[in-house]
Parts: sequence; C-alpha cells; structure tokens
Amino acid sequence: MEPNPINRPLGRVAIGKHSTRLRLYLSLIIGVLLLAACSRSVSHPPDTPPTDPITPQWSNQDIGQVSLPGKVYFFSDQHAEVHGSGSNIWGSADSFHFAYQPLHGDGTITAQVLSINGTEEWAKAGVMIREQLIPESRNALVSLTPLGIVEFNRRLEIGGLTSNNRRPIEGSSRWVRLVRQGDIFSAYESADGAAWHLVARDTIIMASQVYVGLAVTSHNPDQLAQGELEQVVVMTSPTWPSTPAINSVTINEANQSIVVGGTFNFTATVDAVGGADPVVTWSSSDETVATVDTNGVVTGVAVGTATITATSVFDSTKAASVVVTVSATSSPPPSQASYYISPTGSDSNDGRTPSTPFRTIQRAAAAVRPGDLVYLRGGSYYSTPYIDLATSGTPDRPIVWESYPGERAIINGRDAPNGGRGAGFVRIYGSHQVFRNLDITNTPQHGFLIIDANHIVFDGVRGYFNRGTPINGFRTSNSLFINNVLCDNADPQNSYDDADGLTIAFGDNNIVRYNIFCRNSDDGLDIWRSTNTLVEYNIAYSNGYNSVGDIYHNRLVNGFKLGVYNLSDGGGHTVRFNLAYNNTGFGFMDNAPASGFIPITFYNNTAWNNAQIVNWARDISFLSAIPHVVRNNLAVLGPNSLASSAFQLSSTIIRSHNSWDLGITNPNFISLDTSSAFFLALAQNSPAIDVGIGMGVPYTGAEPDLGALEFGRTIADLLGPSMLLASSSELYAYRQP
Repeated sequence: MEPNPINRPLGRVAIGKHSTRLRLYLSLIIGVLLLAACSRSVSHPPDTPPTDPITPQWSNQDIGQVSLPGKVYFFSDQHAEVHGSGSNIWGSADSFHFAYQPLHGDGTITAQVLSINGTEEWAKAGVMIREQLIPESRNALVSLTPLGIVEFNRRLEIGGLTSNNRRPIEGSSRWVRLVRQGDIFSAYESADGAAWHLVARDTIIMASQVYVGLAVTSHNPDQLAQGELEQVVVMTSPTWPSTPAINSVTINEANQSIVVGGTFNFTATVDAVGGADPVVTWSSSDETVATVDTNGVVTGVAVGTATITATSVFDSTKAASVVVTVSATSSPPPSQASYYISPTGSDSNDGRTPSTPFRTIQRAAAAVRPGDLVYLRGGSYYSTPYIDLATSGTPDRPIVWESYPGERAIINGRDAPNGGRGAGFVRIYGSHQVFRNLDITNTPQHGFLIIDANHIVFDGVRGYFNRGTPINGFRTSNSLFINNVLCDNADPQNSYDDADGLTIAFGDNNIVRYNIFCRNSDDGLDIWRSTNTLVEYNIAYSNGYNSVGDIYHNRLVNGFKLGVYNLSDGGGHTVRFNLAYNNTGFGFMDNAPASGFIPITFYNNTAWNNAQIVNWARDISFLSAIPHVVRNNLAVLGPNSLASSAFQLSSTIIRSHNSWDLGITNPNFISLDTSSAFFLALAQNSPAIDVGIGMGVPYTGAEPDLGALEFGRTIADLLGPSMLLASSSELYAYRQP
C-alpha cells in the first residue's frame, strides 16, 4: 500500500455492483488485515499506567533554509516516514524538516527509528521538543545517525550553541525517547523498547507550550534524507520513565584487610529506576589511613581502619559502606632492618644498626642475602667506580633497597667515569630486587641498568639530570615500574638521542604504571623489541624540551614509543589510560614495525598538543600493517601542534569509538592550563562522555568515556595522591650534594 502523504485524504476505490467475486476477495483481505491489526498490541512504554496516547494532530514544515522541501508520510498514527534536507541540527541555528504537534506542560515522545537513509554520515532522524518554529529556537533532540550513533543535542538559549552527548550503538535501528519534566529534559535510548538507558539529561528553560514531534535533517541542504520511525507515541505527561530514583546502593565485597601500600578494588551495584544516573562517588573516612579513587580502588596509607563509602551521585541519601583495616607492610621497621648505609658511615662498620652503618652501597651489596632490607639514610651517595648489585633474592624473599623512612637517599654519579654509550652507573645483575623511594642523578650515562635480571621492582624512584636513561631495563622480564618520576635527562654526548625516561628492551611481561616521563631528550617511554608489556596510568609530557623550555637539538621526541621501525619482534602490549601532551614528536606511536609484530591493544588514552616541530607527526600514529585494536581514545590538536590531523592509522587497524570516529574535535576540557588541577579533565557537557565501548574494565556512567580521564577524574586521580607533576627547579634542588 502506498504511504499516505500528510494532510492528504485517502482516495476511494470504486467497485461495480455485479463484481461479487471481487467483493468476496476484498472482504476476506480486509478481515485478515483487521484480525492482524487487532492482534498487534499497541506498544506502550514499560511501567506506564493505562493512558491512551494523544491522537496525532500533526503539522509539518521546514525549519531554516533548505533547498529541497521536506514532506511526511504516515502509514498509521504510529508509523511515519519523514523526508528532510537541511544543513544540520547543530550550531546556533537549525535547518531540517519537522512533523509536530503542540504540547502543553510536561510530556514524553517515544519512537523507534527504523532507518535513516542519506548520503551524509551525520544525517539525523529522531524525536524533538522545540520551543519555537524558528531556526534559533531552544530545543532538545534525541536522534540516530547513519554511523550508528545516538545523539542528545540541545540548545539552551535562543541562538546559543548546541551541546551534545553521543552514544555509539550496535545495529542500524534504535528506540529513542525524550522526556520533559518541568525544565529537566532527559534523553533515553533502547535496543528493544524495554530496557532503557539514559543518554544524558540537561536543564532547558522553555515556555509551557512547546512543539513535540519528529525531526530529520540530511546534513546537506541540497539532498533529502529519509527517516522511518515507528511506534510513535506522545504522552501528555512524563508517565514513563517513572520518576527517576535510586532504590539502593550495594558494595559487592565484604570488609577487607590490606597492608600499607596494598590495594583492593571495590565495586558497587546501584538499583536505579526511571533513568536515574547509576554513578557513585567513593570516599574514605580517613585518608591518612586509606585512600580510594573514583573506580573504588583503595590504597593503604598507614596502619589503622577507615570506612569506605559509595554514595549515589543522583541521590546522596543512598549509600553503602565497608571497613578497611590497614596493617604494616611486610618490610620490618627501621630497628629490624638487615643493613643500614649512611653518607657519614664507614665500610669498616658492621652495618647492622642505625649507629653503625656502612658508607657505600657496594659494601652493602657484598653483604646482602635473600630477604634482606637495606635502609639508605638521607643524603648523597657518590661512587668513583660503578655499583654492581649481583646477588639475587627469591620470589618470597626479595632484596629491598629503600630510603630510610622520612628521608631521601640520592645516588649521585657526579664522580663516576664515563663508560661510553650504553654504560650504566648502578648495574643490576641479580633478580628479585626492589628499589623504593630513591633518587638517581648526575650519572655520566644510564642511571640504573638492569642486565639479564628479572622480577625487579622500581617504586617511587626519581631519576633526573642524568646523561642517559635513568632506568634502563635490558633483557628484564616480569618486572614492575611504578610511581616513578623520570624527567630532565639528556645525553649531549650522544646527540641527545639516548636519554629516554624509561627504556625496556628485549623484555617480556613487564608492567609500567603510575609514572611521569617529562622533558627528556629522547622518548618518554621506549619499549624496544619487547613483548606483552602493560602500560597504564602514565603521563608523558614535554619530551624533546629541556628544563628551560628549549628544544633539544631540534629533536623529534615522542611520549610513548611502542615498537621498532621495520623490525618484527615485539608487541602484544596493552596500553591504556595514559596521557601524552606537549611532546615535540608523536604522542603515541607504534613506530611502524614489520609483519610478525604482535598486535597492540590500545584504548582510553589521551593525546593533546603534540607534534610541535614537524607537520607529519601526530598525536596518535599506528602506521604498520599490524591489526592493532584502537578504541576509546581521545586525540586533539593543540595550539602549538603543527600536525594537519591528530591521528594517522593504517587500514588494517581494528578501530572504533575513538574521538575521530565520532567526529569529536573539541572534547570541551575544563582547562588547557597545565598548572590547573583540572587540566585535560572533561567538562560536564563534553561530547566525549558515555560514548565509548566496554573493554572489560570498570567505568562510571552509562558507557565508558573517551580518553584517560573519566568524567569527574583529574590527573591527580590518575596518578594517585603521592604523585605530583615535577618541576625542573624542584628536581634540580634535589640533585645538590
């Protein structure tokens, strides 16, 4: 049956008096159709009281300037096809086709967008509430695009700019719903019309009388797009969803006991109805005992107990709590340490007590055995020869080298000879060793050099003003690099091309977490011919610049380099929740390895304002033929970037839900001031919120956000409370004897 153009009556079919057979056939057909119509239940939204939908009294018109007039066909009261052109429903004025009816006060419109056909990928079809029939009017729109993206667009002021939230979906059709409750407009989407998800909610001050209806724009005023919408229901009051509410918050785990420095990840279940936001905030009753981040990860700080609480963002009266007991670390107290070293000690001492310490690290290295703890008293440790640490611990009894509590030991290579390129000042040959809360500086080449040693831990180490890489792992596996600050290292003797923040070469199954790499003359992090590295929650910034802001020898320096050009060995890394900004070269790059390189899984990273000396660098670059998985990333050109595009990817990349896939060029960061606590944090109306895809890790909101910082998180949350962005002046002060 041909669709019925709006406002045009159906014609009559003439049937002759003697056409008995035709009458019988038609009667049979009509009976079947009536039976089918009766058997098909009207689709009322869930939880709706038995209220009849408004009988549609539809009008339609083009809004704004269009070259091709639109039209609407109704197959039934609840099934329509809208044809519309127009440049967009966006910016400060709209152009589209609108089928509408008046709405007084609160109300709800629901429709299933069966399809949106057009040549433009940003064409839209959906449901709208609009204050006026002028292009600049306040409005709210929930729509589907041909890209498979549900959008909630709204203009809060007449002639103001449009705000946007996007939510990628699977499939080419979607149910959408728009609810007005006073000045609150809520947008929902559903795959089946039964289970609904909140896209976003906003406050829009509109008049009591508004227009509600179906909107289609082709995103091209010279072309028509066709949107087919079914199950169109308009209600005079927002009877669905039910009043948004939080019934309960439950923490899924019981009370826990952890040690100082240990962690535990709590999760919460929120019983939300009516589209209430299910997000919780986490808090600790005593952050001097235990802290908790936005994902529910608790870290022990000191001995004691703390109450950890998950509180509903939507309703602060709904919360749940558990108790965390923090006990001492496995390290003995200072009075029970195995050995002590002090710059004022003597190697003729026994090193067994704070009053009889060794003087040199090498003397202690000759004495240690598995399970020993060596405390280094505060001050600078100089050595003319290299320091060799050859004794291994065991898996359950590592050898620990640590600054004395409340003090800071500085390993200073000022007097050491230059052993040539690739040499290290502290050479680690023994496995199962831990280096905690130490500084290394002034070394003539590399600082710590791991050589064929595994299960090494660097925790809280600061490496600065070395003439090589402060921590260089050569053939190390199953090692952990955590909470380190590795900045201001440069090697002029090697043309500035061998002083990374951290290097891992020929290693396997290493972890790089919560580190800062900044102002190095070579890459922040360089993973060289290594496999299966987990790189998460790190920051690489201003690499390629020195401590006074000058570029090192016109060097192209990257934040994170994840492979070796044209070599096939390595890969298999997981790289997630990292930030790269203000680097002279690439923010993140695979470095175009050859076939045979194991694909990288790369998601939820943020890159901003990189590529500052050449126009062919990018914020994110994966140019090899390797099928890396690239998702949920945020790449944004900054004011100093020379790049023509924030990203470059080969055709073999498995990619989706990245900022460039969603057309997001301005994620609306709260601040672009690097000194701000909210630098690169997402603002409340950011289009990067709730538009990612699940990657098997916890997230807040309806869906994961893009980038390293979920909405509500800052860099301090990413790194933890003990990590601060390091200034060159502070590090230089630490270096002094």
